[in-house]
Formats: sequence, C-alpha cells, structure tokens
Amino acid sequence: MEAHSDCGASSDGIIAAVLRPLPLILLALAVAGCEFWNPPEPDLNVDGILQCGDVEVLTEYGSGDSLPVEVGTGTGVELRLDLFDGTHSARLAVDSGGGLVRMLEIWDSVSGDRLITATKGSGEELTLELIATNTLLLDGTVSVTCVASGEVCFNLGDDDGDGDADCADISCARAASCVDDQDDFSTAELDCGDTLVPLDVPILSTISDQRTIYATSPGGEEGPAQEFWGGAEIAIHEVEAAGTIEIETQTEALVCPGIPSPEVVLCVEPVRLAAGESVTVSTDELPLWLEPVGPQFDAVSARLNCD
Repeated sequence: MEAHSDCGASSDGIIAAVLRPLPLILLALAVAGCEFWNPPEPDLNVDGILQCGDVEVLTEYGSGDSLPVEVGTGTGVELRLDLFDGTHSARLAVDSGGGLVRMLEIWDSVSGDRLITATKGSGEELTLELIATNTLLLDGTVSVTCVASGEVCFNLGDDDGDGDADCADISCARAASCVDDQDDFSTAELDCGDTLVPLDVPILSTISDQRTIYATSPGGEEGPAQEFWGGAEIAIHEVEAAGTIEIETQTEALVCPGIPSPEVVLCVEPVRLAAGESVTVSTDELPLWLEPVGPQFDAVSARLNCD
C-alpha cells in the first residue's frame, strides 16, 4: 500500500477507506482532516505588549526598543529569551515612581534558559528593554510565564511553588539583603601533590542560602553581559605555590576563573565540563569558582601541580 500525506486528497476517498476497517471515532478524525494530524503552530504575538502566556516575536525590534510588561500587582513573572544572535540581550526595568532598577537576564545553567524574573509590586511599572551591540534587528522571541503569587524573599516560604524559598529562589537573586550575604558557599585549600584530592561537596539548602550571580562578560564591545545563577559552589582563592590546578568532576560542572565584585562574579570565559571530564587551570587565573550544573556536586577532585 502506498502512503500519502497530501492534505488535498479527496475527502470521499479518505472516508471510504475509513468506513471499512476502522471504528466510528476514527471516522470523525478523518472528516476533521489534516488539521488534527498536523495542528497549527502556536499563535505568536506581534502587538508589542507582554502579558501572561504571550510569546512575542521580536523580529521588528532593534536595540533601544522596549515593550511594556502588563501583569497584575503581586504576580510573579518569568521572561524567557530565545534570541539567535549572541550579542543580543534584554533587561527588565522596574520603575517604582521613586526609583528605577534594571535587571539583566540570568542564564539557568540547568535548563539552558535565558531568564529574567520579577514580582510586580504595588505602583510599579515593568518594561523589557532590548539590547543589541550591532545594527541588526533582533531575531527570536520572548515568552511570558506568570504565577499568581511571586516569591516573597523573607517570609520563610516557597511562595511561587518552584521548590526554593527566600534567598535560594532565583527571583530573589538581586534582593539587597540577599546580595549583602552573598559569601562563598564553600572554599578549598590545596597543597602541592601528585594525586587528585577529593574536595568537600557542599549541599545547598532550599531556603535562604544565597546563590552566587555570575556574569560571563562585563559588556562593552564583547556584547551584553550574560549572567548565570550559581548553586553550591566551591571557591579556590589561593594556593601555597605557583603552578597549575587540575580539576576533575563526576558531575556536569562549570569552572569559572573570575573576579569578585559586590554583586556578581565576573567570569569572562567559563569552562563547561561533562561528568568525568577534567581541566587544567593556571594558578595565575585564581580566584576560581567550581559550579555544579544542578543542585550539587556528586564528587569533585583537584590537584595542585607546583612549579
């Protein structure tokens, strides 16, 4: 029997073929035609206003353009960016009337999503500002997901139901009281040696443990900073002698030679390791942050090869 997928075929022929061997429910599907078997693509928005459930196409917008985010007070909003040009980005401006705060996107290393999260406060206006370091129009979409209640950062509860509470929630990553307590979660000290030494694996709590914010570049000519939100990191600040550090992980991980600042760790070129892989880094690149891609490390080891 020769198979056909031509939706323009005679409906009489389709119905006759179905009537012989198939139940009545399949007859109904055949009459419905090809739209059942090949459902249409989602209806994308091009109205320039971001609301809950929208997927806005950005192909008509360039750098400096903006889109208002219209959601109810107290609503938690997550903006997911799907942009095809790596030099294009966006930030969320939160105008309270008495001040303006701009939040950069955060890269979720677990899902691979580029996210901006916020909770609409009373009297606040939210605006997504688009950024491009070239003259090209943006190519891609922004999706809007809402939850009835955004995360309240200091009430010891998981308000948005994502499994993390207070400072451990990505929505609180830039809350002032969380950032003020953004200390290294765990540190490791290395001595010269010939063998890999297991490092203590930190376990991140789902409540109040502040997670570190990293930026892959400081912006400028290299493009807008792409930030990511770390978990149970291990930091190596200093060693007893110059040389190289070999790192091996049994968990997918990010290795970040970085520069700390009050709000973020600048991590220009993070190295991503698959489980079982290793990397060698010069001690000249210290300090160094080791980040699991996931809640925590299964196992990670390091060796200091002294000159």
